[in-house]
Amino acid sequence: MLKKSGIYLLSGSILIAVWSISLNSPPDPIGPNAPDTVFSSERAAMYLNEICQRPHSTGTAENKRVREYIVQTCREFGLETEIQNTTAVNRRAAAFQGSSAVYSANVYNVVARLRGTGQTGKSVMVMAHFDSQPNTPGAGDDGASVAAMLETIHNLKASGKTFMNDIVFLFTDAEELGMLGAVGFAQDSVRLKEIGLLLNFDNRGNSGPLNMFETNPENGWVVEHFLKAAAHPFGNSLGYEIYRVLPNDTDFSIFRRAGISGLNEGFIYGYVNYHSPTDKPEDLDRGSLQHAGDNMLSLVKHFGNTSLENTKADNVSYFAIAGEWIVRHPASWNPVLLVICVLMVLAYIGIAWNKKQITAKGVLTSILAFIALIVLLFLTGILLSLGIGALYPSYRNFYSNNSYNAVFYQVSIVAAGLFIFTQLYKFILKKFSLESVMSGVMIMLSIILILLYQVIPTAVFFVMFPLMLCAGGCIAALYKTNIFIVAASSLLSLWWFSSLIEQIFVVFGITVEVGGVLVILALMLTMMIPVFNEIFKSSGAVTGWLSVSVFLVMFIIGHFTSGFSEKEPMQTYLSYQVQADEGKASWVTSRVDDWNREFFPQPIESDTRISNNTELVWYDPPVLEVVHDSTVNNTRILKLHCSTREEAISIRVAFSGAGVTDVAVIGPAGGRGNDNRLRGNFFTVNYAGLDSAGFDMVVETETGKTLEVTLTDRSLGLPFDAGKGYRPDVIPGTGSFANTVQVTKTFQVGN
Repeated sequence: MLKKSGIYLLSGSILIAVWSISLNSPPDPIGPNAPDTVFSSERAAMYLNEICQRPHSTGTAENKRVREYIVQTCREFGLETEIQNTTAVNRRAAAFQGSSAVYSANVYNVVARLRGTGQTGKSVMVMAHFDSQPNTPGAGDDGASVAAMLETIHNLKASGKTFMNDIVFLFTDAEELGMLGAVGFAQDSVRLKEIGLLLNFDNRGNSGPLNMFETNPENGWVVEHFLKAAAHPFGNSLGYEIYRVLPNDTDFSIFRRAGISGLNEGFIYGYVNYHSPTDKPEDLDRGSLQHAGDNMLSLVKHFGNTSLENTKADNVSYFAIAGEWIVRHPASWNPVLLVICVLMVLAYIGIAWNKKQITAKGVLTSILAFIALIVLLFLTGILLSLGIGALYPSYRNFYSNNSYNAVFYQVSIVAAGLFIFTQLYKFILKKFSLESVMSGVMIMLSIILILLYQVIPTAVFFVMFPLMLCAGGCIAALYKTNIFIVAASSLLSLWWFSSLIEQIFVVFGITVEVGGVLVILALMLTMMIPVFNEIFKSSGAVTGWLSVSVFLVMFIIGHFTSGFSEKEPMQTYLSYQVQADEGKASWVTSRVDDWNREFFPQPIESDTRISNNTELVWYDPPVLEVVHDSTVNNTRILKLHCSTREEAISIRVAFSGAGVTDVAVIGPAGGRGNDNRLRGNFFTVNYAGLDSAGFDMVVETETGKTLEVTLTDRSLGLPFDAGKGYRPDVIPGTGSFANTVQVTKTFQVGN
């Protein structure tokens, strides 16, 4: 039977973890009868319902309807509102994939301005994108932010207050195609120069708290003002550091690279609905919408009356202690704090050695056990994620092998990690003293801390401060301090890490990256060894049985909730592709599943796709015209015009046969000037936002060779035969491939 100390410590640990995670919650929504000067998520939801009736990707009639609705609403509120129509080109969108591609589109941005007194000449710009992915209504991404902008405008106008700075509301187009709306806006140097501060809102789910996950370099000024002014500040500098090194981009990236200071906020829970047809207005968390609106309104009011002339300052480290209680300090303190932390560890080891509480053999064994734990948990996370993917292959159709019931598998993975930890350290603590074990653990944690500082210098707080507390508690324990005082220092690491681990699971879903999540779990658990030591003394078996039970129960629940329904449908990938030159057609997928299997009775497999020849349904193919062909200084210069049928929304242009060294894309709104040409070796140009006029390209290529140009257009929907449509529990998958007709035709442009 457990002694009371063991009961208290085990129960307290569970409660602390649950409490810490529960603080990752948005505020309560506010109803429609709130004063007009107060942000109401229920009023904002009325805008959301209008915006997200249907998918509205760039180039569609629904995209135009949404744009016109935004323009009309802004003008009704009395804002100066215009549509910026331009041809935007972004090569960087594919750079992280190593692709020599140009992403371009005919974009329509909506720019609405609330005039200030104009004392500084700088403006605060609030930004969100109004386009969606092709098959989703886009309530979370990014309809919620657009709706929050319209309600914020309503609140500002109702207040009757004036501001020192202009407030510009930029609703960008074609973010989903490579941030092209933002690129198009930033191409206008006059518009770009007037921006003093940028507030971008973009979400990767449909629920959870609004996380401030990105800032500009030299972020001290921005973070200080954010923490002071935001109604519900949430975030930490670990998010900033991770986003800084990842190849991910949002509209904010375009302006950050241009040197604009600002903040990027979004909610990320409900990841399974990201870019999915399930991202519907009725399923959006109203608390998340309230969080976005409260922060947006409070920040606009603050920065509207703040000088924006000097918005850079040395980086800061910032992190939440509890909920919205966020601590920050200059990042320049981190080297000093790191040294203090390491000195505390050395002090503990020195005192324990002098007191003859540790042995060299015990410390060395502890170091080896720590390394073994890291390796075992890392491999466990990888193997379990792969195993879940093998058992439930339909999960692979979702981003990050996600599922609607992912939390059950994630808890089971944590339980597996806990079991391995308890069995390993229960054995080690029987052989060696707690002091020897903790000495080895803290040596390894110190090494990890020093290495982390080289990679994420502003975010080492998540290891450094728990380690300092752990070292302090262990030093106290050397002087026979009460166990509950010592336990408090260890349990603080549980508080700290529980919330972090839960958020990282949300980010990574059920992928091999959860091996890294279990490594973070290992860091937390090893700092709690003094607590587990007391529990092991009371009952050596309880933690093992508890972790095994949780693993089995959660996995069983996951299994019995692994099916799909109309409310929680399965994503599938299917496109219909026509080779116009050959007069042939085929069904194509990236993965055969229970629904699309009937389209592939005789599948042809390659490295990247599975296809099956089928009956041809004729679609008029895209057309290429040579408008101009000349040679200058041994370089062939071609002006090509591309067009296709009315329902198509994009064209992919692939070059072969002759090397292409320069491309200029010219849409209906004009093209790029000679001062900003895209030189390099190009293989493809992707153009979206088609209209009846098509678009032009000026291409520089080698002389003496025939240029082969292959056009593939894309339109939404599939030519289903009767009885072969989507089932109620099946929906198109994410991205621009699923649920499309693609027609390909090749042209030879002779020398």
